[in-house]
Amino acid sequence: MNILPASRLLLLITCLSSVSCVIGKREAAVKVPAGTHPASKGAARIASVQDARSFQNQPSDPSTPSIDGDASALTPAQRENYIGRQRNGYGKGMGEVILPANGTVTAKMGEIVTEALARRGYNVGSSGTPVSVKIRQFWGWMSPGMWAITLEARIQADVGVGGRTAALEGHGRNVCQAATTANWELAYERAVTDFIDKAVAAGL
Repeated sequence: MNILPASRLLLLITCLSSVSCVIGKREAAVKVPAGTHPASKGAARIASVQDARSFQNQPSDPSTPSIDGDASALTPAQRENYIGRQRNGYGKGMGEVILPANGTVTAKMGEIVTEALARRGYNVGSSGTPVSVKIRQFWGWMSPGMWAITLEARIQADVGVGGRTAALEGHGRNVCQAATTANWELAYERAVTDFIDKAVAAGL
């Protein structure tokens, strides 16, 4: 009787468990950490948030938004719920990562930019300097490896405050053993933190 070496057996178990974790949709919360808000230097309002992401069918680059199906059939409301794509141990696209409770990327992006503005001293409400946001990227993806997987999330947006527009980006990376909900959320937490830090440094 053939007996698999321990290393090969462990790899087989890991691959099988990875496949079981990527079938179907997975909900992952995108948390926006609260930082220090200095004294108000003025008022601002989120005037518009636009989802300008581009989805493709079976893209060669996993960081390109895609779904398990025909992306062109998505309605604008449906696409706003998708924030990532899971993959099996061979790198094949499987189920999607979505925001819980039918959340939307425009609402979440509004939260992220609001926090960045608050850290700059803006009082964000229903009046004040208009702020526009165009989302270029809000996506998470998985890169399988021999002994670990890498979960990444990238947030890119053009943010206009008054007459000034800044192209901002945040990136999060989490090297882990399984594509669990907690590990997806950690990748996104790092991307959100990076985006806010860069927005503050850019002087929004």
